[in-house]
Amino acid sequence: MTATPVPPIYLSEIFPLTISQPNLMGFRLTPEIEREVGNRLSFYFCRKFPELVVTWHEGLFWVLGTLTRQIPSPTEWTNILKNIQQEVEDFSHCYWSFQWIPQPTPTPEVLAQLACKILRTDRPFYPLPILSDQNVKVKREAKFWAETIELDGKLQPAFTLTINSRIVFSGTLSEFYQHHPSRQDPKTVLIGLNVQDIESGSSATVMQIAGTVGEHRQDLLKQATGLITQEALKPENTPDD
Repeated sequence: MTATPVPPIYLSEIFPLTISQPNLMGFRLTPEIEREVGNRLSFYFCRKFPELVVTWHEGLFWVLGTLTRQIPSPTEWTNILKNIQQEVEDFSHCYWSFQWIPQPTPTPEVLAQLACKILRTDRPFYPLPILSDQNVKVKREAKFWAETIELDGKLQPAFTLTINSRIVFSGTLSEFYQHHPSRQDPKTVLIGLNVQDIESGSSATVMQIAGTVGEHRQDLLKQATGLITQEALKPENTPDD
């Protein structure tokens, strides 16, 4: 007989949201794009307009700004999209045009997504260290995501908050690789490894090795937004190989 694994159980809270007088706009791109492209473009739009949050949902882009921040004009959006296409090779061959939504009415799902993007940008929940032993740390982190909740028969935007503890290596990826016994085979050591951005706190998984720093240094420097990353990419700090 084989035992059936028991899924982890999380205690969480669901918080309804109220966004009063939202400074919103909405648009779609034609030809219509898929979710993956929509999410990637939302990321780049947020980088180009750091005072805004942008999300993609069911074919539409939704933009939320503060009451004191004027939403960029159609000309600005067009120019920024061209700029993104020049920087991102995957988008360079695409020909998109904007279709503006005159009176944007976001769904509760959209409002919840925008609120969670604000939380991810402002990072109000910082990890709490529980244990540190040599190069290993145990951190308690807040996890949250967009949700909707039905109250009085009406669907409302909300977000879910839960607490999770995890064990992490406290050094940098470079230190981890340099001291690994199998460092002669970087694909075995690095591909599939979970990593976290020191500056933004965002997490990712290493999918492939594109080459050496020397081959991609200039492109990496153009895309680097954090001071730690920019400093690490300098020739005197990271050799070409």
